[in-house]
Amino acid sequence: GIFVVSTPAQARLYVDGQLYGSTPASIPGLAPGAHTVRIEAAGYRAWQGQVEVLAGMRTRVQATLQQEQE
Repeated sequence: GIFVVSTPAQARLYVDGQLYGSTPASIPGLAPGAHTVRIEAAGYRAWQGQVEVLAGMRTRVQATLQQEQE
């Protein structure tokens, strides 16, 4: 599975296009392999990245969103 932390916290968390609630979040049971993580928060640019999930391991994802420019 993965454990996702973001700055700011309480951002919307998507994995492979599916909403998983808000950060921080632990998502167990993902199939091993590459997954797309997307994090969105109002006033910030969305963060997106690939995470490699290994069987029996918990992968930590740390994302810092950039504030949208005025």
